[in-house]
Amino acid sequence: MIAAVCVSAAIGVHADLSAEQEELLRWVDTMQLQCRWDEGLAMCDMIIAADPECAEAYCERGIILLNQEEPERAEQEFMVAVAISPRLVRGYVGRAGARTGLGQAPEAKEDAQLAIELCTKTLELNQRDADAYYHRGLARRVIGQEADASWDLTRALEIRPEFAQARLERAHIYRNQGKLETAIEHCTRALEARPDYVSAWLTRARAYYQTANYEQALADCTSALEVNPQSARAAFNRGLVQTRAGRVAEGIADFTLAVQLRDDYEDAWFYRAEAYATLGEMEAAKADWRRVVELAPDGWAGRLAVDRLAVAEDDG
Repeated sequence: MIAAVCVSAAIGVHADLSAEQEELLRWVDTMQLQCRWDEGLAMCDMIIAADPECAEAYCERGIILLNQEEPERAEQEFMVAVAISPRLVRGYVGRAGARTGLGQAPEAKEDAQLAIELCTKTLELNQRDADAYYHRGLARRVIGQEADASWDLTRALEIRPEFAQARLERAHIYRNQGKLETAIEHCTRALEARPDYVSAWLTRARAYYQTANYEQALADCTSALEVNPQSARAAFNRGLVQTRAGRVAEGIADFTLAVQLRDDYEDAWFYRAEAYATLGEMEAAKADWRRVVELAPDGWAGRLAVDRLAVAEDDG
């Protein structure tokens, strides 16, 4: 299965931020859309160095860490954000996501419910606040209220049709429901608004992959890499498409790029091993399986790699 894509946040206008902070946070948002995590973190650090009380910067740093699969660090950033600004909805939504990743379901639900309450109060004052609908939709997704989340996201898009992040969230829901053509349509609309939206390219690629439209999936992964040549996830996803389409050597090249960009990418190491095995290059395959076991001995890839190595050793 093509790798899941990253979470993104929408930056609204905040009356308590300076014009300079607003501009820098919009650049952080762009870095997130392009999955340029290190650059986004550096910009957040710059904002916080100038203003240690900028809750939004801690929040955005948390979102980036969550996308980098570091929920513990992300949770700490969100805790700082909501301590500074107790009504910062994105902070509670983000912390709910981090706590879900940490297996803290009751605490995640509490955060999501608080975010829902805050958004609902905002909407009582302004029924055309697209950001409030969007964040309430995100919070509802955390606690499994997909139907209500869909309504909120649809309402956000009625108010702001070019809202790329809401489009992508809607696409995720449609893809999960098996409505792949509708998911593709929403990704396309998101990309019309933001052609630099790496996650939208990869989500659409995943939907095309699921419909066996491998050429279009390949094209979308390539477009994601054109936006961000340092995206290990885009390289990995393209490798999956290549191998599924029967272009195993090309898939190996993409998996190699993925591990060059991110050395601890156990999924890429595993699938490269599988590709090597398909070509009968067993020594290379065994080397990659061993790397997977080093990286994640208790994960699904690590357990499968152990099994593959045992079979390979028995076969001599």
